Amino acid sequence: MFRHAVLCTIAFVCTSSVPAFAQTTPATKWEVEGLAGFAFGRVDWGGTAALPPAGDPIPTASPVFPSWRVPSWTFGDGAAFLNRAAGEFGATSRIVPLDALFEPMGISGGQFQTGVRIRRALQRPYALEIGLEFGTKPISVSGDLRDGITATAASFSSVFQEILSTGPFASGLVNTGVDWSTGSAHELVLSGALSADTRPFGKFVPYGIAGGGLLRRSGDLASATFIGNYSFRIGGTVPINETDTASIEYRGKTTWVALFGGGVRRDFSP
Repeated sequence: MFRHAVLCTIAFVCTSSVPAFAQTTPATKWEVEGLAGFAFGRVDWGGTAALPPAGDPIPTASPVFPSWRVPSWTFGDGAAFLNRAAGEFGATSRIVPLDALFEPMGISGGQFQTGVRIRRALQRPYALEIGLEFGTKPISVSGDLRDGITATAASFSSVFQEILSTGPFASGLVNTGVDWSTGSAHELVLSGALSADTRPFGKFVPYGIAGGGLLRRSGDLASATFIGNYSFRIGGTVPINETDTASIEYRGKTTWVALFGGGVRRDFSP
């Protein structure tokens, strides 16, 4: 995962004044800083998608027409199986698989963030900082995911309606539905960094900072669900009624982050 963001904060600092740059050993060794503000940027979750392999074979009346188990008709081997069967029945419709939607979801936009930092002055001009920050924001299903799962539902209905209109099938009925829910992402960042002051300009002291830490994202994130049901009778006597459900859910994870930046400090009073 690569995280890049700009953090604008309103900070309340509990510390004594920063000593002059020329001093070797700072008089103030510890500083405690509380912060609140908004973080802007984007969090991209890397990763790869892995689909289930072909299922176990199912015995059929004729070896010319083999069959096997599939977890769903909406993705992977199940979607390919259904489309091949649709071709055998002379149907022109094909299901739109969900495969392209099985990918990590990036989170962008601003989020409110609070935290605390502890700074320990080292040999001038260096200081060690340890920070703990917490942020939260609502997460909704992306437009691409909504459009994709809606297209799958529409194609599911078309394929099965065409198949059930042929062969020895009677009383065919197909229903589909989609549902999605929003969530809330919680972000906890524990970081450590080394900062270094540069030569001051008047009362302003520029500094640079670099370090790293851990980012933990949790909470109930967004999800989307497809439900498809078909029922019919084979030869008008054997009833078949099956429901296909596929859900896409997102979960957070812990990952490493790198941080770097800079700023300017200025004391307004002792």
